[in-house]
Amino acid sequence: MPPDGTPLRVRALRVVLIAVVLQTLFVFFFLVPAHDPEPNGFPVAVAGEAPAVERFTARLLERADFDVQQVASAAEGRALVEDRDVYGTFVLGEGGVERVITASAASLPAAQIVEELGREAGARSVEDVRRLAPGDPRGVALNVIVLPLVITAILAALMAVNLVPDLDLRGRFGLTALAGLLGGLIAVALANWWRDALPGPWLAEAGVIALAVLAIALVSAGIIRLIGPAGTVVPFLLFLMIGNPASGVASAPELLPTPWNPVGQLLPPGALGSALRGTAYFDGAGVVFPIVVLLAWAALGVWLVALSGRRGAAAAGAPRP
Repeated sequence: MPPDGTPLRVRALRVVLIAVVLQTLFVFFFLVPAHDPEPNGFPVAVAGEAPAVERFTARLLERADFDVQQVASAAEGRALVEDRDVYGTFVLGEGGVERVITASAASLPAAQIVEELGREAGARSVEDVRRLAPGDPRGVALNVIVLPLVITAILAALMAVNLVPDLDLRGRFGLTALAGLLGGLIAVALANWWRDALPGPWLAEAGVIALAVLAIALVSAGIIRLIGPAGTVVPFLLFLMIGNPASGVASAPELLPTPWNPVGQLLPPGALGSALRGTAYFDGAGVVFPIVVLLAWAALGVWLVALSGRRGAAAAGAPRP
């Protein structure tokens, strides 16, 4: 019997209860956002004459929650797709939709939705302005990369807290940044050079990964040091259980239900996926906001680690009874 006098049977039942609760939460948070994805503020553009555009826009809004932009020409609609402002552009003609412009690299499920709607409306051709890498024809590489990065960043923070608890803020920041950069270089090398699944500038991609790992690891370390061993569950709940399914990396943020969209883009996994996608396929288009999100989380992590260090120093200097 432990010092608090709790019987073995009670402690065993507690373990079972905690395990069942965690399993239920994980299944819920991973299943609900991904089940039966539907447009939720899904951005598209329609190009053509005003009367035809208005009629087609009304038809789209009857189908689902689309965010429709009306543009004057196909070139303007193509620019919106290439800038990641919309997932596709419907180019109208006299007989309806003549062709569809989309980018499978922005999201293969989103591109398929745009193409299906265009085919139903009579589109005879589809122009894919940003294709997925040859080694990633189904568009799963980003999701496969982001998930292990989130897990290992939390584990790195846990190991650092336990193995080097006396490390100061500067040392912890440098250690985490170095681990993130080296891990990012290796991850990009595996995905790009070996599997041909992540095109783009590998140094920029490694920098994005390093920033995301730094943000997740510092916040995790700060929480664990402030709360203690029980705080280990917090980063797993926040970044893995909520952040990863809400990231939209496997499909698109605008295919997730509320509140996963838009909350997921304010968490590091969603920001990492969006920044990597823009860096790899779109020449940096749409990466400013996710980079700002990652920087904000990194700043929060620095503050939490500094706060935990001050509290630890104060506790160590307090007179013992």
